[in-house]
Amino acid sequence: MIDRLLQDYERGHISRRELLLALSALAAGAGSASALPRVPTQRELRGVELRQTVPFPARTLNHTTMFVANVERSVAFYQRLFGLPVQSRQENGINLRVGPQNQFLGIFQAATTTRPMLHHVCVGVANFDPARAVATLTENGVATGRIRMRGETAEVYFTDPDGLQIQIQDVSYCGGGGFLGNRC
Repeated sequence: MIDRLLQDYERGHISRRELLLALSALAAGAGSASALPRVPTQRELRGVELRQTVPFPARTLNHTTMFVANVERSVAFYQRLFGLPVQSRQENGINLRVGPQNQFLGIFQAATTTRPMLHHVCVGVANFDPARAVATLTENGVATGRIRMRGETAEVYFTDPDGLQIQIQDVSYCGGGGFLGNRC
């Protein structure tokens, strides 16, 4: 069973998360393939069409934010390896631009009691309206949607089914000032 799972993973038929879920179920005593949850393979998913109407059509993967032990050290590391220029600065952190669009890597100081970690991922959407975004999340069964104000900038956060933090923002968001955070 484990060999089959590893082969499926190596061939790209299942994701890393799907592999770990299946291995966890085996380790927990599921015991047989029939006891494992049915996870569609990548091949099966290729034929699945997205719903015609989605609440937030993603336009960009706007940014990823990480909390680090030392901002200056991490900024120097990513600039040295990838040549990422400073796009904007926020309290406790620096956003490094990735590519020609408003995409960036946010590097922020972790609290002394917090381990370094990836904090959240932000998806850029067109015509971002924070209040409408939270209402749409609620309509779609996501009760964790909330608006957080960073100065004059409204930011919408929620958690996915695994508790991972996601942010929705306008495609013009650069981590800067203004209502949309688009003054870099």
